[in-house]
Amino acid sequence: MKYAITLSSFGHSNEGLFRTLTRLQEQGYDAVELLGDPINPNINKVKDTLDTFDLDVTGISGKWGARVHDGTKFHTNLISYNPEFAKSCIEYTEYCLETCNMFDGKHVNICLTSDYQPLSMYEMTHGVESHFEKERIIENKILPVLTFLTRIAKDNGVQLLLEPLNRYCSQFCNTAAEAGTIAEKINHDSFGILLDTYHMNIEEASFEGAIEGTKKWFKHTHFADSNRKMPGYGHIEFSSIVHALKKIGYDEFICFEPNLSGDDFREPTKQGLDYIKKMEKSN
Repeated sequence: MKYAITLSSFGHSNEGLFRTLTRLQEQGYDAVELLGDPINPNINKVKDTLDTFDLDVTGISGKWGARVHDGTKFHTNLISYNPEFAKSCIEYTEYCLETCNMFDGKHVNICLTSDYQPLSMYEMTHGVESHFEKERIIENKILPVLTFLTRIAKDNGVQLLLEPLNRYCSQFCNTAAEAGTIAEKINHDSFGILLDTYHMNIEEASFEGAIEGTKKWFKHTHFADSNRKMPGYGHIEFSSIVHALKKIGYDEFICFEPNLSGDDFREPTKQGLDYIKKMEKSN
C-alpha cells in the first residue's frame, strides 16, 4: 500500500509548507491530501511547491459544515433549507472537484452535514429521529444533488466519495452500510465511499464487516486512532483493519488524518506511519 497524510493536520504549524513536505518525504510518505479552502489565495504557490517534491496528491478533503474565515462565512452544508446556502455548497463542491483535477488528484470527499438541526443532542445521539424522515430527506434532497455533483466529478476526471460521519457530526449518514446504500442508488463509476477509522470506531460493530460489506464502493480510507491522534496513540486495533483492506484487495493510499497539537508533532507522524507499515508487512 501507499501512505499519505492530510495537510490540514498541520494547520497549527508555523514551520512552512516546504519544511513540512521535506520532513514528510524523508519520513516515508508517498503523498499528501489537500484541504479544500476557497479563500486560500496561494493555491498556485502550493502547487508550485508540491511540484518540487516526489509526493503525489491523493485528493481534496472538504471543509464540510459552515465555516468562518477572516470574518467571511461560506456555507458548506449539503443539506440546507436556505436556497442561497445550498447553492453556495454546490459551488464549493465544484471548486473542490476542479482543484482536485488541477493537482491530478483522484477524489474529493463529501459529508452530509446540515444547517437544519431540529433535533436535540439527546435525540441525535440516541437515534430517535424517524427513519422515514431520514429516507425522505435522502431521496428528495440528497440523492439529486449527489447525482448532479457526480456528473461534475466525472467531467473533472475525479471521484466523489461519500464519507460517513459519527452521530455527533451528522444525522444522515453514519455507517458504511448507509453510505453503501446511497452509493448503490447513485450507481456511478465516479462515485464511491471513504471510510474513516475515527468515525467507524464510534458507529461500526465491526471494522472488518464494514470494509468487506462495502468493498464494491470502497475507494479511500482515512486513518486516525480513537482519540483522533496517529495510529498507535489510542485503542483502535488497526491490525484487523489492515487485514480487511488486504482481504478486499485494496492497494491504494492509507491516508492519515490526525489532530496534531503542540510543538512535538514530528515524532508522532513518523511513529504512526512506521506502526502501520510494520503491521502491513506482518498481515
